[in-house]
Amino acid sequence: MGQFEDLETALYFSVVSITTLGYGDIVLGKDWRLLSGLIAANGLILFSVATAFFFEFFRQLTKAQSASSSTEERD
Repeated sequence: MGQFEDLETALYFSVVSITTLGYGDIVLGKDWRLLSGLIAANGLILFSVATAFFFEFFRQLTKAQSASSSTEERD
């Protein structure tokens, strides 16, 4: 799209946008500004989904460990 000079600048912009940090030191051109907001919204959704998966994983892990320990106590 020709928005950035090099890969490092593009990656920096992407990371800053997806983490919703948004320093504003690197911005997209007028034709692509809406993309910045969409990237930030996508970042919020991705972090929310990842958090939900981690909580569910640890909940299931705790549940399996407690079931395993109660079975061992019976033996």
